[in-house]
Order: sequence, then C-alpha cells, then structure tokens
Amino acid sequence: GVPNYICLNGLQLFAWEHKQIPFSTSNAVAVPSSINVLPDVRDSRTLEKLFSGVKDSYVDRHMWFAPFDGNQAGSQSNLVYISFQESVAISMLKIWNYAKTPQRGVEEFEMYMDDLLVYKGIAKIAPSSGDKSFGQSILFDERLIALEKDNIYSVQTEQHVQLINDNQIIFPAKKRDTPQPLTRPTTSAGRSSKP
Repeated sequence: GVPNYICLNGLQLFAWEHKQIPFSTSNAVAVPSSINVLPDVRDSRTLEKLFSGVKDSYVDRHMWFAPFDGNQAGSQSNLVYISFQESVAISMLKIWNYAKTPQRGVEEFEMYMDDLLVYKGIAKIAPSSGDKSFGQSILFDERLIALEKDNIYSVQTEQHVQLINDNQIIFPAKKRDTPQPLTRPTTSAGRSSKP
C-alpha cells in the first residue's frame, strides 16, 4: 500500500466445518492500535471495526486505519494479534482490504500460528466501488476450495520474483517502491480541533 498508513475493512477466522470463530477487543490487539496514536487525531477507524460485521463497505466508520510503522529505522511491521484461551483449529482466514482509498490497503502480510509462519502473501486490492463482496480467503483446508473459489486470490503474474537460470536473469523482479521517510499526509477524517 501507501508507505504512511495501513488499513483494513475486516478480518474473519473460521474453524473446521466452516464455522466462524468469534473474537473481539478482549482477545485482539493491534500495534499500533489505530490512527488515534498520532497527536491531535480522533478517528472512528479503530481496531474493533475489523470484526464488527460490516466488511464490504466504502464508509470509513466501518474500517481500521493505523499509521504504517515499517518505514522507520529500527521499527517492526504493523501487527494484529488474536489470542485464544483454548486451542483453535483454523481452516480459513478471510480479509477485506481497505476500500475507502484502496491504495492504503494492506499489500503484503504474514500469518503466524503459535509463532510459526503459516502464510505469507499479497492482499487483493479492494475495488474502488461496487456492490459485490470483495473478501479474500486464505485456506488451510482444501475442502473449502469449491465453496470459496471466487474469493481465492492469486498474484502469479504480479509477484516480486526474479527467476535465475545458470546465473542469468531470465525474468527480472518487478521494481518495488521503497518507502521514503516523508511527512505523513493528513487524512480527510479524524482531525480533532483544539479549543
């Protein structure tokens, strides 16, 4: 996405037999939590919007919006932690990328379970308008392929991969934008006025 912000419309986790696993701010945390960590910002796009139930939306009050933390020296990527008191078998992660300004959505993401990397991929850019669901399914159970086939995203033609054969570059990798430490632009919502 854009080097200054990271945003999503929603997340869902599913157990076996395609049953949704409920979660809330009682067992989920984001670092940074939202755009409200910035000075003089009051914005409705907070963490609980990721699991509020409204996903296919173009209205910002239904979205999560945070400053991107990965372009500062020594900083880590933005993180969303979801923890459970008991063991949970995950069959699918479903994400809805940010739709208000699609370029601010998540580009690359990783999913860890019990500190083990189980998925690393690229998120589908949300459409800038429309009435069709734009959720993306990441499957951990092949029995769901037929059910979720319209929501599986593959970027085989868009990956940042370089193919080398006999020490010669066959297909060069796409040039990636390097985030520049610029002044963070303001957003159209969420600025608080000082009295």
